[in-house]
Amino acid sequence: MIIALLLGIAYIFRNDFEEVQTSLVKYYNGANYQCVAYVERYYQNMFGIKIQSVGNAMNLAEKAPRYGLYFHKNGGVVVPQVGDILVFGNKNKVGHVAIITGVLKDGVLIVEQNWHKAKITNNHGRALKAKYENEKYTIADRYYDDKKKKNKFWIMGWVSRTKQNPGTFFNFNDKDDRGWLPENSLKRISGKNEKSLTMKVVGKEPRFLSPVFLDGLDIKKYNKVVFNAKVTGNSKSTGGVLYLRDQNDKWSRQIPFAVDFSDEEFKTITVSLKDLPTDFKITQLMLKLSNAGVRYGREKWEIDWLRIGDRKTDLL
Repeated sequence: MIIALLLGIAYIFRNDFEEVQTSLVKYYNGANYQCVAYVERYYQNMFGIKIQSVGNAMNLAEKAPRYGLYFHKNGGVVVPQVGDILVFGNKNKVGHVAIITGVLKDGVLIVEQNWHKAKITNNHGRALKAKYENEKYTIADRYYDDKKKKNKFWIMGWVSRTKQNPGTFFNFNDKDDRGWLPENSLKRISGKNEKSLTMKVVGKEPRFLSPVFLDGLDIKKYNKVVFNAKVTGNSKSTGGVLYLRDQNDKWSRQIPFAVDFSDEEFKTITVSLKDLPTDFKITQLMLKLSNAGVRYGREKWEIDWLRIGDRKTDLL
């Protein structure tokens, strides 16, 4: 009698667990341990973009437009960006996909699922070699068994939210958020009219990470960063910090800026770069909000537009 009761309870719990698991899989559009499912979850949670019915991983290259995304061939002039989907091909026509988490001149960092023993790698879990020559970016082929050079996977290219290489002027109200990546979550909200969009990120000391400029932006030409922003929430913020990554791939410069955000209104902020060495080149920048007297605040950055340099010197 007791054994039968225990078996019955175990059956109920097992069914409930399976139902929950099934619901999660359905919600996230795919099987738990497939590489495509991981990419689907990432884009759903990070960008609110639903990628569905991809089939084999390498199909994403041709299906990208149906999700409002762009596919760029390996060896082309469009440089990959953080958050792009790397698409692999192989002879069995199944392929593989991974998320790009870092971009350098000599390689990319990726996080992926179902590559060797069906486990998710840690952030920046693996590095792939690449070269950047004559303004073209090429990622090297990969083997499932590196030691024996067996089962070759070649890089078809990358799927991106970006149609072309990012410039220096970003106007979110024109739906142009090219290459920017908040560290925690990206959302779009209504502006003064229903078609107006802006970018926001919420959290303690929230931050924005810019696109990657592999050629580097010449400090003699782009000698300031100007942006229109406001901060709302439980804020006593008095400014922030602009972080700059140099041509040696180091976050070597931190430039604080002061501004009173307490009235929660948009303000135009100019951060001068004139004190930097004349040979300095910007390969990436990050904006971080500073808190004054707020230990557990959850502020919200909203950025209307941002540019590096003057309009007359913009890349676009």
